[in-house]
Amino acid sequence: MGRVFREVKVRSNIGEDEVRALFDTGASRTFIRNDIAKKIGSLVELTRPRIATLGDGENKIKIKEGIFLEISLDDYVISTDADVSDKLAHELIIGASTMQEWGIVVDAESEKVIIKERKTSFELV
Repeated sequence: MGRVFREVKVRSNIGEDEVRALFDTGASRTFIRNDIAKKIGSLVELTRPRIATLGDGENKIKIKEGIFLEISLDDYVISTDADVSDKLAHELIIGASTMQEWGIVVDAESEKVIIKERKTSFELV
């Protein structure tokens, strides 16, 4: 599992903020802490809450809301939806599905986030 931190700009429909993001290949989804999410955008209440199991394999959190984000890594801007929780240890956790979609890899040894393949378009299938 790779985990690397990086300062990023995160934006939604109300505003933006600079946050310390954890790029975590062990996290399946992207998560944002509730206080940051409320500051930058409108939260969408999920029809049915879902349960996320934390990295320890035992503790669980209930996800009741989501948000759409734009995340800037230097000059590369990615977009993703994120689960919102007030029980996160980090402001923003960028998960494996978002990294895979946008061609981002983590080099845990050198503690770098690498944009392996810059995506500018997607094919609808």
